[in-house]
Amino acid sequence: MKVSVQSSDDGDSRHEHITAVELSNGSVQLRSTVIDNIEHQGVEYWTFAGGVVADVVVRGCPDCGYGDYITTLPDSTTANNLLELPRI
Repeated sequence: MKVSVQSSDDGDSRHEHITAVELSNGSVQLRSTVIDNIEHQGVEYWTFAGGVVADVVVRGCPDCGYGDYITTLPDSTTANNLLELPRI
């Protein structure tokens, strides 16, 4: 999986949000599609890096009003975190 990232600056903090992901088959899905697929279609997404699989989940951004975002569940490595993956 590769990711497309947008920076967010709400005046108090600067951080990044995933805007799209490139899947292993080369197709690109927008963040909104991934969120819909996870929440309403039962599709599961995951990353694999550092020898560890991480599930992709939907969360609300605690830092800004961006809305729902996608992230990985914490595990024993940061190598499989979405923001650590190669960029599209």
